[in-house]
Amino acid sequence: MRKTNNSRSRFNQKECLLNSLSTIFIILVYFFAAGCRAKPASSTLTPTLTAVVSPGQTVTPFLPSQSVDSLIPPIIPSSTPRPPIHLKTKSFQHPDSLFTLLVPESWKIDQDQNSASFSDPEGRALLNVYSVNTGYPLDDESFQRFVDARESNVFSGYDNFFEVDRWSSTDGNSTDIKKQFLYGGEPKSVETLYSKQDHAIIILDFWSDQTSFDAYQDSLKEILESVSINPDAVSNQQVYSSESEKITQNESFSVAVPPYWWIRHTSGEKTTVDTFSSPDERAFLQTIIYDDGQPMSRMVAGNIVRTLLREQYAKDMIIYSDTLLSDGREKMGWNSKQGNYQGITWFETRGTTLLALTMMWDNDLTEYYQNTLEKMVNSYKILATEE
Repeated sequence: MRKTNNSRSRFNQKECLLNSLSTIFIILVYFFAAGCRAKPASSTLTPTLTAVVSPGQTVTPFLPSQSVDSLIPPIIPSSTPRPPIHLKTKSFQHPDSLFTLLVPESWKIDQDQNSASFSDPEGRALLNVYSVNTGYPLDDESFQRFVDARESNVFSGYDNFFEVDRWSSTDGNSTDIKKQFLYGGEPKSVETLYSKQDHAIIILDFWSDQTSFDAYQDSLKEILESVSINPDAVSNQQVYSSESEKITQNESFSVAVPPYWWIRHTSGEKTTVDTFSSPDERAFLQTIIYDDGQPMSRMVAGNIVRTLLREQYAKDMIIYSDTLLSDGREKMGWNSKQGNYQGITWFETRGTTLLALTMMWDNDLTEYYQNTLEKMVNSYKILATEE
């Protein structure tokens, strides 16, 4: 009798594992296959991760977070067009020599570790400047993903968002974008310049109310043409560390992610997958949440995760560490010799829910991405749910 019960118990666990895996694999096969694409070879770096975790085409942008909004003081609407602004004859230089540019006379200056802002004393316009260290020079395709990710994450969530114009330089090193949207119920215009030099990118956001925007154009053009960035000084910044924002998806978790990383969300009946990818698509943070309404043992959860890693991340995967943490999570370190990438996966069960978090990166770029990914992982929190 005891033997029969043990056999049935093993059968039930196997059946639970197969049912769980079939549901997760259905969404992941759709999730990965829809977006897998070949990537041009680089003369110095060989892409390896894109085909493994490149997500589908449907993107659910996160709304701008409070930390980003806090960078933008209220801009008072103007009933009459503003006269052109007058610029100082001597360029402003960031205290850490990150960048220099011409700035308006009499405007208030606020400085941060990686940024500076200049605000009209009448509260009618604002210029924000940020420097970003990408670790190594991005190719043109990766640079455009950097631009598009930030535009989506920081601006597209505002009401009535509309991109007015976009221009890119012939050498691919600069992109300028004009857009309009409602901010605090008021119509705003923003022009953003993205410019890269080696591993350094400078970003300038110029904000004003829409009625005054045209009056600033001549002076703004002079400001943009005066911008210079110092890659040597920017090297001292942590890679992709700047205006990091706190974002929340589906009320399930929160995580701090650089706004220059693509954020994609896919969901099915029982599974949700969120992927955060670097502009060069060679470093990723990915979350999987699975819930079929049935209690799941740690053994079943562990088997699901191991099978998932081998089937979807690396068929030649070698798990070099497997540790049970004091907080109840399990942590697996793994690598793929054939793919030349590695990852760390954390997972836990909460009632009927399996939660898995994975960070992975190309071995050649460990020095650039490991600290950035660890910072993201440390910020990851599962949000409490109402019973």
